[in-house]
Amino acid sequence: MNRTFPPKFPHQKYCEYRLDGFSKKDSGHFSEAEDSFMMQLNLLQSKEDRIGRSINKGGTYFDLGLCISLQGENDKAVICFLKAYVEDALSTEIDEEDDACKGAAFNILKDYFGVKSHVISKINEKVLSIKNQDNDIKDPGTILEQVANELDIDTIRYQIG
Repeated sequence: MNRTFPPKFPHQKYCEYRLDGFSKKDSGHFSEAEDSFMMQLNLLQSKEDRIGRSINKGGTYFDLGLCISLQGENDKAVICFLKAYVEDALSTEIDEEDDACKGAAFNILKDYFGVKSHVISKINEKVLSIKNQDNDIKDPGTILEQVANELDIDTIRYQIG
């Protein structure tokens, strides 16, 4: 499944939002940085709608998670990191979903938030199933909801350390 940036993608605008977000985050303006990364996410989502397929939004969700965590909103941040992980897993080749465990989103989920390994395994299983059905899910939150339902938990965030 191709999740790369499409031709005619507005790279300049994307980079402007990203650089603005990093600049604001680095200067301690986390809420303003969050706004920049949200604009970046909105740009990606609107492009997805126009081209009719998914684009990898993992980096943007990760950056959002950092800004939100730095504001002390860890319940909200962990969801962003989980979405970043789902995006990473969706972007791997079929049967290589475990490669997402090499990424930054996995490391912060495991080491900082203490997300349980069975949650990550269930996400990988769900992602593989979706890829095998050739489904193109644009919202990683959809996968997290399905995993929460299959694990019979109210919300995925309750499966952290």
